[in-house]
Amino acid sequence: MIAESEELRLKAQDELNRILKSPAFHGSPRCKQFLQFVVDRALDGQYDLLKERMIGIEVFGRDPAYQTDGDSVVRVRASDVRRRLIQYYSVTETVPACRIEIPSGSYIPQFLPPESSTPSLAPFSSNIAEKSDKIPASRPVEVAAFESGTSRVRRALIACFLVSAVLIAFFAHRRSDRYASATDTPFEAFWAPALRTSKPILICVGSPVAYNYAKAFRAAYTRNMGLTPDEAPDAVIDPTGIPLKGSDLIPVRNEFVGAGDANAASLLSALFGSLGKATQFRISTETSYSELSDSPTVLIGAFSNRWTERTLAKMPYVFVEKDSVRFVQEQTGSKRSWTLPQLGADGKTDEDFAIVSRVLDAETGQFLVTAAGISSFGSRAAEYF
Repeated sequence: MIAESEELRLKAQDELNRILKSPAFHGSPRCKQFLQFVVDRALDGQYDLLKERMIGIEVFGRDPAYQTDGDSVVRVRASDVRRRLIQYYSVTETVPACRIEIPSGSYIPQFLPPESSTPSLAPFSSNIAEKSDKIPASRPVEVAAFESGTSRVRRALIACFLVSAVLIAFFAHRRSDRYASATDTPFEAFWAPALRTSKPILICVGSPVAYNYAKAFRAAYTRNMGLTPDEAPDAVIDPTGIPLKGSDLIPVRNEFVGAGDANAASLLSALFGSLGKATQFRISTETSYSELSDSPTVLIGAFSNRWTERTLAKMPYVFVEKDSVRFVQEQTGSKRSWTLPQLGADGKTDEDFAIVSRVLDAETGQFLVTAAGISSFGSRAAEYF
């Protein structure tokens, strides 16, 4: 039994090395790390480490006290690894001496000979299965638009038509094609991976830092301007010529959403609702990586949305801010850049540049769409597009 186990151990390790070097696992170091860990622990008979919490701690650096109910990183990564293993074995031309599988509902790999469909490596297989935690179904969330009147809508449409370039990065992984039907319209094919999953679509918008005047400054301004108590609440403070101290300005975080982003989120929520698809609304600063790993996501906005920057980091086009100037930069080829010299401090512009991307994210394994511009007008144009 020992000699047989050692022989199969060598076969399993050789197969693991081939898998990790294959195109199916290229570009996903986390999947490689996960598979390496569970295979090594199984070959050593350390089944106590092949539990969700232990994998989260050992592989993903989670705190020992972390709650698996609220952090699905292990479950998401295991699903991604299973898909990649299926892809690997569907295209490999070499008959493996040992086939590695991770059964659904368990994190313990099985080592199968090519001629058998049942585990043959008894010391390395087990009936111990990690029970998958169920995530409660999310309720649809209604998103209110913080914009009214026709003038702003008209201005948004004008900005849409004046967008100088919409840089479209359609990096749709071929595996997402399995969600689409030959009879789908282009619109249906675009959204198919999100619409044909049981998960709600996460709409994640940026939240810029805003500043408010301190109460003492507002009171002094009201007195100096001779405003009555009835006039003071509606007064727009013009600090020109008034000395300001640092304590006079109070930063306000996670409280505001740009009108264009809110408008786009509202339209998308209504669109998906008409298709019978639930949505969740999140502010980027309050959105965790595990949430992005668990649901198809639409990212709205660029510089105010931290996940947009991270998502686009490895793509041909990225958003850059240098010396307080914001622009789009090409990372390959001639490395062109697109700037808005006429962009004012108030964010108004008649021209903008935007990036629209559609990907199956290599890290999370989830369908991800990004629509963002340098200014809110570009973001809105990208979202309409």
